[in-house]
Amino acid sequence: MNDVMAVLPRAISFVICGLAVAHVVVFIVLWRWSKRDYRSQYRLLEDFIQGLAHKSRLAPGGHIADQIDAFLSDIRDVLGRDASDGQRQNLKERINVLDERRDYLNSMSFEKWTNMARTVIEIYPLLGILGTILAVAAALPALEAENAGAMTNIMRLFGEAIWSTIFGLAAAIALMWVNSWLEPEYVRLAEIRINVRDVVAQAKRELGEKSDSSPSGSSGGETVGDDQPDVRDGDEST
Repeated sequence: MNDVMAVLPRAISFVICGLAVAHVVVFIVLWRWSKRDYRSQYRLLEDFIQGLAHKSRLAPGGHIADQIDAFLSDIRDVLGRDASDGQRQNLKERINVLDERRDYLNSMSFEKWTNMARTVIEIYPLLGILGTILAVAAALPALEAENAGAMTNIMRLFGEAIWSTIFGLAAAIALMWVNSWLEPEYVRLAEIRINVRDVVAQAKRELGEKSDSSPSGSSGGETVGDDQPDVRDGDEST
C-alpha cells in the first residue's frame, strides 16, 4: 500500500498532462465542427435566396457569420414586400423544396460537447490538489521512521506534490485561454441557428398564408330569388 501511495503523486502529474493534451484535441475537433456548421448554414441560406433580384455580398475577408446575417436580412426584406411581388413566390418555392433536411435543427450534440469541454477545465486544479494530498498521505509513514533516508523520501514526495499542483494550474490556465478564444464562435453559431429557425418559420407562415388567401368572388352576394312576393298594382277590385 505504501508503494502505491508513493507512486500515485507522480502518476497524477502524468494524468494531468495526458488529459490536457486530449482536451486540446477535443477543442480542435469542436472548432472544425463549428466551421462545418457555419458552412452548412451558409450554403442553406444561399440556396434559399438563389434567384432573388437582390443578394447581399460582403467584402472578402469577413467572417462567415456576417454573411449569414446578410442572407437573413435579404429573406426578411422579401417577406416585407407586397403580396403580389414575384420574389415572394420564388422564395416560397425554394424554401419548400430545399427545407426538407433541416440541418439547422441538429444542434444538441454540438452544444453538449462544447458545454462539457468548457466545464471539464475545472477538473485540472482539483487533480493538482489531489496529487498534493496523496503526496502528503504517502509522506506520513516516513515521518514515523527514524532512519537517515526518511527526510529525503519526504522531500521527494513533497516535490512531486508541488509539481502536480503546478501542472494542474498550468493546464487550467492554458485551456481557459483556448476556451475564451473559441467561445464567441460557439455562441455566435447558436444565435445563428435560432435566427435561421425563426426566419424559416416566419417565411413558411407568411408566404403560406398569402398564397392560401384568395379574393372572394360574387358567390357571397345576395340574389333576388323567387322568395320575393309579386306585387301587382290594380289586382284588387274595389
